[in-house]
Amino acid sequence: MRAKVHLTGSVSAGLAVLCLACGCGVEHLDVSYLEIAAVSAAPGGTVEPDGIVAVRVVVDAQSLGFYPVPATVPVLGTGRRSVRIEPVVRRSGLSEDLRVYPLYEPISRDLDLRPEGITTITPAFGYTSTARIGFDEGFESASSALVLDLVAAGSAPLTQDTQDVRAGGGSGLITLSAERPVYEVSSVLIVPDRERVLELWVELDFRGDVPLAVALLPETLAELPPGTPRIARYFQGALPRTSWTKLYFDIVDASNEAFVGAGFRVSLLAQYDPTRGGEQRVHLDNLRVVYR
Repeated sequence: MRAKVHLTGSVSAGLAVLCLACGCGVEHLDVSYLEIAAVSAAPGGTVEPDGIVAVRVVVDAQSLGFYPVPATVPVLGTGRRSVRIEPVVRRSGLSEDLRVYPLYEPISRDLDLRPEGITTITPAFGYTSTARIGFDEGFESASSALVLDLVAAGSAPLTQDTQDVRAGGGSGLITLSAERPVYEVSSVLIVPDRERVLELWVELDFRGDVPLAVALLPETLAELPPGTPRIARYFQGALPRTSWTKLYFDIVDASNEAFVGAGFRVSLLAQYDPTRGGEQRVHLDNLRVVYR
């Protein structure tokens, strides 16, 4: 005999079909709702919440999927439930892949959910206790921490822009031209405070007329003479875009063993597009290397 299921509230048809098919004899299923209106940064933290494009909702250790914020999430069942909200970002500038960001701390709450009730949660995310910021360039001064020029003839200039910024008082502006067509510069040396790096990410606010490539160069590679081809290292990057966008790059290299010991540098590459002509600009802000 088919089980009789009564659903209070609006729930996806897929959930209803699943309940009917299981034959578990359930007579009544109450529905409650989690309302996630916005995300924010934890007090005193340095997380920029505009990069969090969605959340994954987990109730009693079962994932309910990814939801763009703001979201109203239906939950089958009521009463005392364990709820976990995980921050989701776009994995790289070259794709729309969504991934739970492992360096932001999820929010966990034990909540009493009422039938047809709406429980509002405003997650405030911060970095996990094991995350370390190895490099942080906000372009707040005229002198940049991007100091190692990798172009033999000299890179296109990087200057501070105090008018067009994503956050704070300044941003970085790369100006490419036919006379100075390449910008390839690495940061100061970054040495992790641990023997093994499990997760290694580059965070960056970007907008620009041409693509921007991002790499982490082990110090053994960065020490090569200027002009030495390193193009194979740039396997991630961002396509041109007219508005500021927060980007996250997941760096994986031989279990990240190459990035311990002698250390590494974050490196950026932008190249002039002769088919466009004219002056071409790349804007940068909040360039950060985070690891655990």
